[in-house]
Amino acid sequence: MLNLIIDRVGSVNVFNILDTSGSGSESHLQSTIDEDLILEYIKEIENLVRVSNAVNSKGMNHKTLETEILHELKILGETFYDQFFPAPIQEKLRLTTEKYLHLNIDPKLGVIPWNYYTMELVFCRINFL
Repeated sequence: MLNLIIDRVGSVNVFNILDTSGSGSESHLQSTIDEDLILEYIKEIENLVRVSNAVNSKGMNHKTLETEILHELKILGETFYDQFFPAPIQEKLRLTTEKYLHLNIDPKLGVIPWNYYTMELVFCRINFL
């Protein structure tokens, strides 16, 4: 199992990654992302979800629009992933052979829809889910 611990101090995220297979751990890696930017990402996701729900509730079958919304969500997730996770963490996630990922997230980061951003790991071809 790969354990990823994320703490938040001010606008700095501190990452510690523990690999139970013994292939190494990383500690105190940091990224800086302002609270306003996090809230902006969340607002963008909420807007895309609202548009998607409106289209579906009206019984419209706009495959092109649905595809565009999914594409926008993917771009949003990739952008957030690249800004939030330091390069060494991204590399570790990409190269791990572990089958499970355990996220231990600081409560201050609880506003982030982690279920969606965890899916971004799948877009990066990581098979945890």
